[in-house]
Amino acid sequence: MEELPRQAHDHVELIGGPLDGLRLDVSGVSGEVGAELREGAFLVSGIGEGPGAGTGAGALYRPRRVDPCRWDWAGGS
Repeated sequence: MEELPRQAHDHVELIGGPLDGLRLDVSGVSGEVGAELREGAFLVSGIGEGPGAGTGAGALYRPRRVDPCRWDWAGGS
């Protein structure tokens, strides 16, 4: 069986919070969305902590100034 060529992907590593250790694929993001991603992202997820977590819960992650490929948890809902 012939292997398909793999496309390069750009990822950021999520540090802390409910999504700790996961990687977010930011490949091909450009324009306004890309500019906004330089500030971080609020990620909606079914993964959470405690009784208030679940579907619709979210976590805010922001890139580190010295290492923008690692995003730190900055709180959530």
